[in-house]
Amino acid sequence: SDRALDRAKQVKNRGYYFDFVDWEKSLQKNNTTSTPPVSLMFALEQQLSDVLAETLESRWARHLQMRDMTHQWAISREFGLFAQEGYRSPTVTTVANPQKIDVDEMSKFMAAKGWSMDKGYGKIKGTTFRIAHMGDMQPSELEEILSGLDEFVGA
Repeated sequence: SDRALDRAKQVKNRGYYFDFVDWEKSLQKNNTTSTPPVSLMFALEQQLSDVLAETLESRWARHLQMRDMTHQWAISREFGLFAQEGYRSPTVTTVANPQKIDVDEMSKFMAAKGWSMDKGYGKIKGTTFRIAHMGDMQPSELEEILSGLDEFVGA
């Protein structure tokens, strides 16, 4: 905003990364203040093309399908869902661990199969684990993960 820019002009030693005055000067020249991460810009362009080709509606439907698959798996294996109804994400499920399986061992087991598993964090570490079902993941990949988890828990 103009107000933020006016205020920034009054600040000495504005720093390098968040110097709004330099940003404005570069913007007026249709330029950037430094070399952008070109590889990330190309990756973003590709990812946006992929999203548009799939369509946002289809992508969200796929995420919801995988969320439902994960919820069904957790409940049918007598784990449970950590988040309350109405607060559950379409892209990652935090599974409650009332069975007290060794989440560290589960993570190692899944890593040996090529899958990275989150072991929980902070106060809920070990009492939960997370299963991601986002981005470009396909239902067939999630089925592999859930099968691997079944193998670990002996289901």
